[in-house]
Amino acid sequence: MKLTRRGLAKGLVTSGVALTGLPNLLDAQIRVTSSREHTTPWLPVHPGVWRATIGKPEAITPVSTRLVPSQTEGFAQLPRVREIPLPELAGEITPRGCTVSLPLRQDERLYGLDLQFLSFEQRGKKKVVRVNADPKMDTGDSHAPVPFYVTTEGIGILVDTARYAVFYLGDARPKPTHALHNVTTNSPDPNYTHNLKDSDTGRITIEVPRTSGVDVYLFAGPSMLDAVRRYNVFSGGGPVPPEWGLGFWYRADARATQQYVLNLAQEFRDSKIPCDVIGLEPGWQSHAYSCTFVWDTNRFPDPKAFVRSAQGLHYRVNLWEHAFTHPASPLFPPLESYSGDYGV
Repeated sequence: MKLTRRGLAKGLVTSGVALTGLPNLLDAQIRVTSSREHTTPWLPVHPGVWRATIGKPEAITPVSTRLVPSQTEGFAQLPRVREIPLPELAGEITPRGCTVSLPLRQDERLYGLDLQFLSFEQRGKKKVVRVNADPKMDTGDSHAPVPFYVTTEGIGILVDTARYAVFYLGDARPKPTHALHNVTTNSPDPNYTHNLKDSDTGRITIEVPRTSGVDVYLFAGPSMLDAVRRYNVFSGGGPVPPEWGLGFWYRADARATQQYVLNLAQEFRDSKIPCDVIGLEPGWQSHAYSCTFVWDTNRFPDPKAFVRSAQGLHYRVNLWEHAFTHPASPLFPPLESYSGDYGV
């Protein structure tokens, strides 16, 4: 049976419970769910990297479960930082989870949370770092969300959680605590609540649900690039990507044929249009989606010759695929025992 507020009130009345007790009941609930925000210091982890802890963090987090340690020798190549660029971290624990708060300076711009399809600069937005294979709106859903952002003040922040954290990036503010007798402005604009300007100081509020604590890492610059470099070294570094990997990519139509793609690749070269990678949509397979990971020989009769021809034109070939595996795939039998309960 679904219990609603109205149903609860009717039940209390019919059972003879005095309604005068409801305010006390609700007040008791408010007292339980409220908690006082406190601050905690930043403690050094590596040169230019600090950690602050709110409550008791979970055992399984991105940092605690990683397989690659920090590339500690890389910190010596970064600018020396003498002062912590932020005040102590503010946070609180509530029955909802853990909340942390960080200051936001005037005209400070925010970037990050990894692969965000529909926005680049994030100030004033609300984002949920949540995995989604097909995000439709600018809500934070992404193929590869990461709870890390960097600002134009040369500050990087990593919230060490695997949960679906909610980032209020400058447009949240403390609730009013005092009544007003009049208003100075009246706005019929339906976006009237978004009235904080970039020139205002603000704060970033991050909610981590269903947890009793969280670690937050601070990466100093002094520049944005230095903060990202410090985050990269902390995360274990990695090889420098090849130039073609950061170059121009083009992906052909989903139903393109082998000859069509090669003709298009040649046209790019003849027209001196720069392109480093020629990609194929999932239609290169005999079935997608779900994927068979097997070439459709009707449209690509000679895959090896296709790849050789593309390489001869100085292209790399990219094949789009998806983890969902079709029963016709040769990978299906060995993967079946590891699958879930529903198909897609």
